[in-house]
Amino acid sequence: MHLLWAPYLPPLSLFQDNQQFQQQLHQIQHYTGQLAKDTSKHLHDMNSASSSASGGEQRQWRLQRERLHNDFTKALNSFQVRERRNANFCKDDSCPCFP
Repeated sequence: MHLLWAPYLPPLSLFQDNQQFQQQLHQIQHYTGQLAKDTSKHLHDMNSASSSASGGEQRQWRLQRERLHNDFTKALNSFQVRERRNANFCKDDSCPCFP
């Protein structure tokens, strides 16, 4: 009996799921990038707006801006860590989403 070698081909539904997953992932990455740009611009605008405030108000603006900036930075760092972890997971051929 002769056995022919044939590469493993996952079911078609897995390819469709993979394409759908990749499309959703790309949309999330694009949306996150746009959100980061918009937020950065708003923080910059907030900085410009606070320059016309009085001394006490400027301090309040600065504290609020610093708090928002720190929260924004933490959120971006958290997203980047997860992105790297997912990329490494899929690079090791352990990812069920990428046959």
